[in-house]
Amino acid sequence: MAVHAATEKLFASLTPTDRVAIYSTQGDVQQDYTGDAATLRKTLAAIVPHPAKDEGHYECPNISYYQADLIENKHDADAMQIAIVDATVNNCPLNLQATVDRILRQGDLQTQATYQYMVAIVKKLASMPGQRVLVYVSPGFILGDAVLPDNSDLIERAVRAGVVVNTIDARGLYTADQMPDMDAPPQVGATKGDPMIDYRGIEGTYRMQAQFESGQVLAGMAASTGGTYFHNRNDLDAAMSQALAAPTVSYVLGFAPQGPMGDGKFHKLKVELTNGKKYQIQARNGYYAPKKSLDPEEAAKEDVREALFSQDEIVSVPVRLKTQFYKLDDTSAQLTVLTQLDVSGVRFRKADGRSCNDMVLATGVFDVNGQLIDGQMKEIALKLKDATMERMSHTGLTIKAVFTLKPGNYVVRSVVRGSEAGQLTSQNLVATIPR
Repeated sequence: MAVHAATEKLFASLTPTDRVAIYSTQGDVQQDYTGDAATLRKTLAAIVPHPAKDEGHYECPNISYYQADLIENKHDADAMQIAIVDATVNNCPLNLQATVDRILRQGDLQTQATYQYMVAIVKKLASMPGQRVLVYVSPGFILGDAVLPDNSDLIERAVRAGVVVNTIDARGLYTADQMPDMDAPPQVGATKGDPMIDYRGIEGTYRMQAQFESGQVLAGMAASTGGTYFHNRNDLDAAMSQALAAPTVSYVLGFAPQGPMGDGKFHKLKVELTNGKKYQIQARNGYYAPKKSLDPEEAAKEDVREALFSQDEIVSVPVRLKTQFYKLDDTSAQLTVLTQLDVSGVRFRKADGRSCNDMVLATGVFDVNGQLIDGQMKEIALKLKDATMERMSHTGLTIKAVFTLKPGNYVVRSVVRGSEAGQLTSQNLVATIPR
């Protein structure tokens, strides 16, 4: 109910350019990006909290996914001994190794499904323009070694796309549970100092460790993407409001790393204030250095694709956008996008007496919800004689892209990248095709 109250405040404050999507990691609730508050309220009302798959159900022996991972993947002798004692004390009829294998397999499948669904959500969010924030409300989950050694895939996608992940521990303010399940059978032969029941304290330690590791996954997602991890608090409505709110002030910081670049590895960063003022900083704790492509042309195209889905306007080369439309019939029109490039601001290399630059232009048309409707990418090889260069420095270079669209409001985005000095420009323009 607290989450519903917080999101209700969000729905009431949506601006015309805000878009919200709601997904459950079970896949049973999916609402794509929309600015319609009524639709969002209806979707949110369909989400009903439910217990974990094995919550409230005691198995004999009672081996958790975390303990099964320790036994099978980490070869933890203590974890195995605890399972043996549990099975012995409670006269469990099942084959212990078969039980471990089954619990691990079920846990791996559940973890993988949750994780891959999260990756899919981040991937879709990364394709949206503008400032993108993902709020993940969950009690967390365990990353078993057999299925996912770390969460770099999810984090890398989010960091590369500039997606901030704020996480909220749905358990609220809680105390780690050391006691056995309420429906666990009573322990037999329990006498003080009996080694057959001393395992219960160690079993509680495993239970606590599993709960701690579940929270660490949420903490890691937030820290690695510049987000905030909200935990150990019962005011989930306030946490949700903070997680959904945009920062009061935002800055874009840039730097040129020293040493080898393009190694594809994660490099740590730390942002600090030097004036000693007590502000809360929300910044990612590192970045992935993209691997250098063996093919410069493919690297240029990838840069343009990434820039196309960003809201940022970058002016490295002066560019002007113009649009024209022609109604084909009552349901469709032809939209022409003219990208006018100021050649005098482009850097060239001299080769065989000509001014050369291999340029890539991407033009995309997005609907009001930020979804890409259509796009085109063109490669332009400029090899200009001096006379042509002189003429184009006055007239510029105009590149045309034509799209067939339905009447409506659109955002046209053009990205130009040159092969010299890393010049890249991106511009936006709103286009309206009347009905």
